[in-house]
Amino acid sequence: MKRLRLLASVGALLLGTAVLFAAAQTDNFNRADESPLASPWIAPDGVTDSKFLLSSFHLVGSALTTVQLMYYNFAFSGNHYSQATLGGSDLTNVATYAYAAVRIQSSGQSAYVYGIIAGATSYKIQKIVSGTFTALQTCSGTPTAGDVVKLSVSGSSLTGTVNGGSTCSASDGALSGGRAGLGGYNGSGAYTFDDWSGDDVAGGGGGGCTGALLLLGAGKC
Repeated sequence: MKRLRLLASVGALLLGTAVLFAAAQTDNFNRADESPLASPWIAPDGVTDSKFLLSSFHLVGSALTTVQLMYYNFAFSGNHYSQATLGGSDLTNVATYAYAAVRIQSSGQSAYVYGIIAGATSYKIQKIVSGTFTALQTCSGTPTAGDVVKLSVSGSSLTGTVNGGSTCSASDGALSGGRAGLGGYNGSGAYTFDDWSGDDVAGGGGGGCTGALLLLGAGKC
């Protein structure tokens, strides 16, 4: 009987480990067109023009009336990343915005973002609070179609990378919690996104239990 209880406990522990260390969430957008982009993607302000279009296996902007900002509906911890491949035909247009976004809040338009801001010739980390952009850091690298842009947040530390290099960092503690996703502005294929992924990152003070703490028997964090 003790052996059976031990085996059951080990099985439950292994199952819990699999859940706690779940694989990254991904979306390659290789499906039929959606107008607008549908679940599991959500626009926190609920406005139609804030939603992307899924067209020809890419995300594209939907309008020029408001920025697009959508999160993937998965409960990441407060420390997470968002990554996607950038494309498009008009990345340097002053009307073009395209960025990976983290800590997207559940209502309105608030998040940390990394990518193209107003067609700039370099990448930038910015904060959006209720739709208002605030510059946090101007980074190296010329935005180019095919670039893989990634923004990670851990505690108050923000780290942007392009193609795994060209690291750029900033610090801000205004936003906590939230979810990972994407944002942009401009239509007609000016920018596109493909091959998105998001996952938790280790460390930091931004909230959320880690699997390691629970697995080691801490029981809380």
